[in-house]
Amino acid sequence: MKEWMVSKHMDLGTMGDFYVERIICTPDNGQVVRAVYLGTYLRADGEKGPAIIEAHFTDAVVDDVDAILHAGWEEWSIEEV
Repeated sequence: MKEWMVSKHMDLGTMGDFYVERIICTPDNGQVVRAVYLGTYLRADGEKGPAIIEAHFTDAVVDDVDAILHAGWEEWSIEEV
């Protein structure tokens, strides 16, 4: 398991915005197919709070924080915590 501390804004379109503070993933042979993003969720209605995004990537990316931050998501879900 790998963990990175980051500071990155993600636009979630009609769902609002997400401010990533930490990323957790488990590389397999130098490749990553999914990651967990922890941070602050700003919902479209203006409510704000801690949340977790679990994302499965469209294609595997190299085990690198920049690649993971810019990976395309095939499936994802957000959970407010």
